[in-house]
Amino acid sequence: MWENRDVKMPQNRYLGCLIVAGLVLFFVLYLAVPLMIWRATGTPSGRVVGRLITGPFALLFWLWACCLWWRWLDRRARRMNMSRGVLGALMLLPVILIGGRAIYCAQPSVRAASILADAELAALPPSAREIKVYTWSTPFSGEWRLRFRAERADIERFLEASPILRQAECRQYSRERMRLIDPEPYRNRSGDDPNGPDYFRPDFNMPAWYIQEIKTPGKRYETKPPGFSDPGEVIVHTEENQVLVGLSHG
Repeated sequence: MWENRDVKMPQNRYLGCLIVAGLVLFFVLYLAVPLMIWRATGTPSGRVVGRLITGPFALLFWLWACCLWWRWLDRRARRMNMSRGVLGALMLLPVILIGGRAIYCAQPSVRAASILADAELAALPPSAREIKVYTWSTPFSGEWRLRFRAERADIERFLEASPILRQAECRQYSRERMRLIDPEPYRNRSGDDPNGPDYFRPDFNMPAWYIQEIKTPGKRYETKPPGFSDPGEVIVHTEENQVLVGLSHG
Protein backbone atom coordinates (compact mmCIF):
# COMPACT_ATOMS: atom_id res chain seq x y z
CA MET A 1 0.00 0.00 0.00
CA TRP A 2 2.74 2.45 1.02
CA GLU A 3 4.74 1.47 -2.05
CA ASN A 4 1.82 2.31 -4.37
CA ARG A 5 1.35 5.60 -2.59
CA ASP A 6 5.04 6.45 -2.97
CA VAL A 7 4.82 5.71 -6.71
CA LYS A 8 1.63 7.70 -7.23
CA MET A 9 2.87 10.86 -5.50
CA PRO A 10 5.71 11.61 -7.99
CA GLN A 11 3.42 10.66 -10.88
CA ASN A 12 0.68 13.00 -9.67
CA ARG A 13 3.29 15.75 -9.18
CA TYR A 14 4.53 15.18 -12.73
CA LEU A 15 0.98 15.34 -14.11
CA GLY A 16 0.38 18.53 -12.17
CA CYS A 17 3.52 20.10 -13.64
CA LEU A 18 2.38 19.15 -17.15
CA ILE A 19 -1.05 20.69 -16.60
CA VAL A 20 0.51 23.90 -15.25
CA ALA A 21 2.83 24.00 -18.28
CA GLY A 22 -0.18 23.58 -20.57
CA LEU A 23 -2.06 26.39 -18.83
CA VAL A 24 0.95 28.72 -19.09
CA LEU A 25 1.32 27.93 -22.81
CA PHE A 26 -2.36 28.71 -23.39
CA PHE A 27 -1.98 32.08 -21.65
CA VAL A 28 1.14 32.90 -23.68
CA LEU A 29 -0.74 32.07 -26.90
CA TYR A 30 -3.67 34.24 -25.81
CA LEU A 31 -1.27 37.21 -25.76
CA ALA A 32 1.12 36.18 -28.54
CA VAL A 33 -1.34 35.75 -31.42
CA PRO A 34 -2.96 39.23 -31.11
CA LEU A 35 0.50 40.77 -30.69
CA MET A 36 1.66 39.08 -33.90
CA ILE A 37 -1.36 40.53 -35.72
CA TRP A 38 -0.67 43.94 -34.16
CA ARG A 39 2.95 43.83 -35.32
CA ALA A 40 1.92 42.93 -38.88
CA THR A 41 -0.73 45.67 -38.85
CA GLY A 42 1.30 48.50 -37.40
CA THR A 43 -1.76 49.75 -35.55
CA PRO A 44 -4.09 48.31 -32.87
CA SER A 45 -6.74 47.21 -35.34
CA GLY A 46 -10.21 45.98 -34.53
CA ARG A 47 -9.10 42.42 -35.10
CA VAL A 48 -6.46 42.71 -32.37
CA VAL A 49 -8.97 44.18 -29.92
CA GLY A 50 -11.51 41.56 -30.96
CA ARG A 51 -9.04 38.77 -30.32
CA LEU A 52 -8.27 40.11 -26.86
CA ILE A 53 -11.98 40.43 -26.03
CA THR A 54 -13.14 37.10 -27.46
CA GLY A 55 -9.90 35.33 -26.55
CA PRO A 56 -11.00 34.33 -23.02
CA PHE A 57 -14.08 32.52 -24.40
CA ALA A 58 -11.97 30.57 -26.88
CA LEU A 59 -9.41 29.99 -24.13
CA LEU A 60 -12.05 28.55 -21.79
CA PHE A 61 -13.42 26.29 -24.53
CA TRP A 62 -10.00 24.85 -25.41
CA LEU A 63 -9.11 24.51 -21.73
CA TRP A 64 -12.29 22.52 -21.20
CA ALA A 65 -11.44 20.29 -24.17
CA CYS A 66 -7.88 19.84 -22.91
CA CYS A 67 -9.08 19.00 -19.40
CA LEU A 68 -11.24 16.22 -20.82
CA TRP A 69 -8.23 14.98 -22.81
CA TRP A 70 -5.93 15.17 -19.77
CA ARG A 71 -8.43 13.29 -17.60
CA TRP A 72 -8.86 10.53 -20.18
CA LEU A 73 -5.11 10.33 -20.74
CA ASP A 74 -4.42 10.10 -17.01
CA ARG A 75 -6.67 7.05 -16.74
CA ARG A 76 -5.10 5.40 -19.78
CA ALA A 77 -1.59 6.14 -18.51
CA ARG A 78 -2.30 4.41 -15.18
CA ARG A 79 -3.59 1.31 -16.95
CA MET A 80 -0.86 1.12 -19.58
CA ASN A 81 2.09 2.10 -17.35
CA MET A 82 3.04 4.80 -19.87
CA SER A 83 6.55 6.29 -19.75
CA ARG A 84 7.00 9.89 -18.63
CA GLY A 85 8.29 11.02 -22.02
CA VAL A 86 5.31 9.62 -23.92
CA LEU A 87 2.87 10.91 -21.30
CA GLY A 88 4.40 14.40 -21.41
CA ALA A 89 4.26 14.53 -25.21
CA LEU A 90 0.62 13.39 -25.29
CA MET A 91 -0.38 15.80 -22.50
CA LEU A 92 1.03 18.82 -24.35
CA LEU A 93 0.02 17.63 -27.83
CA PRO A 94 -3.34 19.51 -28.02
CA VAL A 95 -1.74 22.73 -26.75
CA ILE A 96 1.02 22.46 -29.36
CA LEU A 97 -1.44 21.68 -32.17
CA ILE A 98 -3.88 24.46 -31.26
CA GLY A 99 -1.10 26.96 -30.66
CA GLY A 100 0.80 25.99 -33.79
CA ARG A 101 -2.26 26.49 -35.96
CA ALA A 102 -3.10 29.84 -34.32
CA ILE A 103 0.45 31.14 -34.79
CA TYR A 104 0.56 29.90 -38.39
CA CYS A 105 -2.75 31.62 -39.25
CA ALA A 106 -1.50 34.87 -37.67
CA GLN A 107 1.57 35.02 -39.94
CA PRO A 108 1.44 38.09 -42.25
CA SER A 109 2.20 35.99 -45.34
CA VAL A 110 -0.70 33.62 -44.57
CA ARG A 111 -3.15 36.47 -43.97
CA ALA A 112 -1.86 38.22 -47.10
CA ALA A 113 -2.47 35.08 -49.16
CA SER A 114 -6.10 35.06 -48.00
CA ILE A 115 -6.61 38.70 -49.09
CA LEU A 116 -4.98 38.08 -52.48
CA ALA A 117 -7.20 35.04 -53.06
CA ASP A 118 -10.34 37.03 -52.20
CA ALA A 119 -9.19 39.83 -54.53
CA GLU A 120 -8.55 37.28 -57.31
CA LEU A 121 -4.92 38.33 -57.56
CA ALA A 122 -1.78 36.24 -58.00
CA ALA A 123 0.14 34.81 -55.06
CA LEU A 124 2.75 36.84 -53.21
CA PRO A 125 5.94 37.25 -55.27
CA PRO A 126 8.96 35.21 -54.09
CA SER A 127 10.82 38.39 -53.10
CA ALA A 128 7.89 39.83 -51.10
CA ARG A 129 8.98 41.49 -47.87
CA GLU A 130 7.82 44.12 -45.36
CA ILE A 131 4.35 42.60 -45.49
CA LYS A 132 1.68 44.44 -43.53
CA VAL A 133 -1.96 43.44 -43.18
CA TYR A 134 -4.92 45.33 -41.73
CA THR A 135 -8.40 43.83 -41.48
CA TRP A 136 -11.65 44.27 -39.65
CA SER A 137 -14.99 42.70 -40.41
CA THR A 138 -18.52 42.09 -39.19
CA PRO A 139 -21.19 39.87 -40.78
CA PHE A 140 -22.32 42.89 -42.84
CA SER A 141 -19.19 44.91 -43.62
CA GLY A 142 -15.43 44.83 -43.52
CA GLU A 143 -12.14 46.16 -44.78
CA TRP A 144 -8.99 44.35 -45.88
CA ARG A 145 -5.70 46.12 -46.62
CA LEU A 146 -2.34 44.69 -47.67
CA ARG A 147 1.05 46.18 -48.41
CA PHE A 148 4.25 44.49 -49.54
CA ARG A 149 7.51 45.32 -51.28
CA ALA A 150 9.18 43.12 -53.88
CA GLU A 151 11.68 43.21 -56.72
CA ARG A 152 10.39 45.24 -59.68
CA ALA A 153 10.47 42.25 -62.04
CA ASP A 154 8.51 40.18 -59.52
CA ILE A 155 5.90 42.93 -59.23
CA GLU A 156 5.44 42.99 -63.01
CA ARG A 157 5.02 39.21 -63.05
CA PHE A 158 2.54 39.50 -60.18
CA LEU A 159 0.46 42.01 -62.14
CA GLU A 160 0.58 39.94 -65.34
CA ALA A 161 -0.44 36.77 -63.47
CA SER A 162 -3.53 38.45 -61.93
CA PRO A 163 -6.41 37.85 -64.38
CA ILE A 164 -8.76 40.34 -62.69
CA LEU A 165 -6.39 43.18 -63.64
CA ARG A 166 -6.84 42.50 -67.35
CA GLN A 167 -10.40 43.84 -67.15
CA ALA A 168 -9.63 46.47 -64.50
CA GLU A 169 -9.46 50.20 -65.14
CA CYS A 170 -5.85 51.35 -64.83
CA ARG A 171 -4.62 54.93 -64.44
CA GLN A 172 -0.97 55.91 -64.76
CA TYR A 173 0.61 58.62 -62.60
CA SER A 174 3.86 60.59 -62.57
CA ARG A 175 5.42 63.61 -60.91
CA GLU A 176 3.55 65.77 -63.41
CA ARG A 177 0.21 64.05 -62.88
CA MET A 178 -0.33 62.91 -59.31
CA ARG A 179 -3.08 61.32 -57.24
CA LEU A 180 -3.65 63.52 -54.21
CA ILE A 181 -5.90 63.86 -51.19
CA ASP A 182 -8.54 66.46 -51.99
CA PRO A 183 -7.83 69.61 -49.92
CA GLU A 184 -11.39 70.78 -50.64
CA PRO A 185 -13.44 67.59 -50.47
CA TYR A 186 -16.81 69.32 -50.92
CA ARG A 187 -15.82 71.37 -53.95
CA ASN A 188 -17.37 70.54 -57.32
CA ARG A 189 -14.43 69.56 -59.54
CA SER A 190 -16.33 68.94 -62.76
CA GLY A 191 -14.63 71.96 -64.31
CA ASP A 192 -11.08 71.00 -63.30
CA ASP A 193 -8.34 70.42 -65.85
CA PRO A 194 -8.62 66.75 -66.94
CA ASN A 195 -4.82 66.63 -67.19
CA GLY A 196 -4.39 67.93 -63.65
CA PRO A 197 -4.09 65.92 -60.43
CA ASP A 198 -6.60 63.23 -59.53
CA TYR A 199 -8.18 64.12 -56.20
CA PHE A 200 -9.78 61.62 -53.85
CA ARG A 201 -11.35 61.58 -50.41
CA PRO A 202 -9.36 59.35 -48.07
CA ASP A 203 -10.56 57.09 -45.31
CA PHE A 204 -8.91 58.61 -42.24
CA ASN A 205 -9.14 55.28 -40.38
CA MET A 206 -6.63 53.84 -42.84
CA PRO A 207 -3.29 52.66 -41.37
CA ALA A 208 -0.42 55.10 -41.98
CA TRP A 209 1.48 52.61 -44.15
CA TYR A 210 -1.40 52.35 -46.66
CA ILE A 211 -0.36 55.33 -48.80
CA GLN A 212 -3.10 56.07 -51.34
CA GLU A 213 -1.49 59.23 -52.68
CA ILE A 214 0.72 58.70 -55.73
CA LYS A 215 3.30 61.48 -56.15
CA THR A 216 5.94 59.51 -58.05
CA PRO A 217 5.63 57.17 -61.05
CA GLY A 218 2.98 54.57 -60.33
CA LYS A 219 -0.45 53.27 -61.26
CA ARG A 220 -3.78 52.35 -59.74
CA TYR A 221 -6.13 49.57 -60.81
CA GLU A 222 -9.81 49.65 -59.86
CA THR A 223 -11.17 46.10 -59.68
CA LYS A 224 -14.55 44.48 -59.18
CA PRO A 225 -13.88 41.41 -57.04
CA PRO A 226 -16.86 39.04 -56.75
CA GLY A 227 -18.58 38.96 -53.39
CA PHE A 228 -17.69 42.57 -52.51
CA SER A 229 -20.13 45.45 -52.78
CA ASP A 230 -17.40 48.08 -53.20
CA PRO A 231 -14.69 48.31 -55.88
CA GLY A 232 -11.27 47.02 -54.95
CA GLU A 233 -7.96 48.66 -55.72
CA VAL A 234 -4.36 47.78 -56.47
CA ILE A 235 -1.86 50.62 -56.16
CA VAL A 236 1.69 50.27 -57.43
CA HIS A 237 4.36 52.72 -56.30
CA THR A 238 6.92 51.92 -58.99
CA GLU A 239 10.00 53.67 -57.61
CA GLU A 240 9.41 52.33 -54.10
CA ASN A 241 8.79 48.75 -55.39
CA GLN A 242 5.63 48.76 -53.31
CA VAL A 243 2.18 47.26 -53.90
CA LEU A 244 -1.03 48.04 -52.00
CA VAL A 245 -4.19 45.94 -52.19
CA GLY A 246 -7.50 47.17 -50.80
CA LEU A 247 -10.90 45.49 -50.43
CA SER A 248 -14.02 46.72 -48.66
CA HIS A 249 -17.60 45.60 -48.25
CA GLY A 250 -20.75 47.22 -46.95
